[in-house]
Amino acid sequence: MDAQEEYWHETNPAVFFITTLQDLNQPYSCEQWGNQGVQGFPLIVEDPGTIFSWLHDSWSAFPTYAILDHTMTVRAKPWPYQNNGNSNSCDGNNNTIDGWNGGNANDFIAQLIDECGVMCEPCDQNDPIDDDGDGIGNDCDMCDGLDDTIDVDEDNIPDCIDECPNDSDNDIDGDDICGDIDICPFDEDNDIDGDGICGDVDLFPECHNLPGDIDDNLFVNVQDIIIVTDIILDNIDTTDGCQIKDSDVNQDRLVNINDIILMITLILGN
Repeated sequence: MDAQEEYWHETNPAVFFITTLQDLNQPYSCEQWGNQGVQGFPLIVEDPGTIFSWLHDSWSAFPTYAILDHTMTVRAKPWPYQNNGNSNSCDGNNNTIDGWNGGNANDFIAQLIDECGVMCEPCDQNDPIDDDGDGIGNDCDMCDGLDDTIDVDEDNIPDCIDECPNDSDNDIDGDDICGDIDICPFDEDNDIDGDGICGDVDLFPECHNLPGDIDDNLFVNVQDIIIVTDIILDNIDTTDGCQIKDSDVNQDRLVNINDIILMITLILGN
């Protein structure tokens, strides 16, 4: 894909490539993959499988290619790249892209650029007029009156148009809170159970995880002791992970009389 990105970078920088990697260290790490080919081409994202689940073709082939237009609509999932053999309508057809059967992905991309029109036309890199004096000609200047070269988080997005100028991951969890001020930068629900543990590392993200609060009402009281007693005596037909975790008040991985003693201490304020 390095060669394809290099070609389109020179032909039309509006075409952007992203490569997502799964099964890292089988046999190469993300860094080792990134050190191959042309430096910086293409952008590589470490993906546990989420993006693949969104965009894989009908065969779940590796690699899968997905082509999105300027409206972020998936228009085609050809395979292989240069001579498409995918025939399932879920992957594309002549209504979504011209010349689908046997077509070349580069031809598909060219079609989408034509559809995009002036929004996808490359700017004049040699424009001699630079009104704001930032070294970037007016035709390619994204920040009228401001310096396009200022990019504090080094994410290749000028600060003047960067919604997260201090977050190079640009709100990676998609919760509309930039990572530099997000209490849970990798948890879109931002600790939904309010236990002070972010959901991406919380073993029980739906539990409040307050020791002794078995019924998750944010209070430790006699009712909780009754539930723990029933758990110890095996008088409860079903228990969920939250109840077991909160019952282990002393966190010794056992639920027994010692936990009840601690709960009584908590209730008495000692």
